[in-house]
Amino acid sequence: MVQCPPKENSGPLWLANYKDEALISSQEDEHKLTRMMAALDRLFERSNDTIKHTDISLRRWLRGIYPDRPYKRPFELVVKPSTERRYRQLLKKCLCFWFRLWRLPPTLTRRLCQRTLSKPQRMALETLWDDPAWEQYDSFENVSLIDGEEEEEEEEEERKRKRKRKRKRKRRGIIPRTKTPMHILYNHHRHHHHKTPRPT
Repeated sequence: MVQCPPKENSGPLWLANYKDEALISSQEDEHKLTRMMAALDRLFERSNDTIKHTDISLRRWLRGIYPDRPYKRPFELVVKPSTERRYRQLLKKCLCFWFRLWRLPPTLTRRLCQRTLSKPQRMALETLWDDPAWEQYDSFENVSLIDGEEEEEEEEEERKRKRKRKRKRKRRGIIPRTKTPMHILYNHHRHHHHKTPRPT
């Protein structure tokens, strides 16, 4: 339910099976989600352009947390394009999940999540979903689609980077932070032999 709309989407999207029942997202819903994801990409691009053309003094205020003084360093965009793409994909997956969950029958949502969406959540999703802006496209082909293959490549690269960092730590002799028997014995010893003395 969290995947972005596929690049080649010509029909309903299979989401999952639940108790021998196939969860399907309709073709119309996937088309609208694709429009939303394309709009989100344009939002990111416009925000990036704004930051790049904003004076450094204003960006220091933007990064600050106090109302009477700016931060010592300005707000900056992420350096690596791959990092930005991962941030985008995470936000897109989050939105797709919420909308697909909301589009399911309420009884099915309750069975899946052991709870239903709250009224404010439903109203927020409905307001965004029914916005007439999504109908400005004459056809589905005019929308820039999400490249699912690129997303998979990014995830595979991230897994490779994690494996590489793990090998480096292993070569340096860095012990991973896991509860080994020595950790357990040490914590047990501290708990039973280093209690805070009671006042007399």
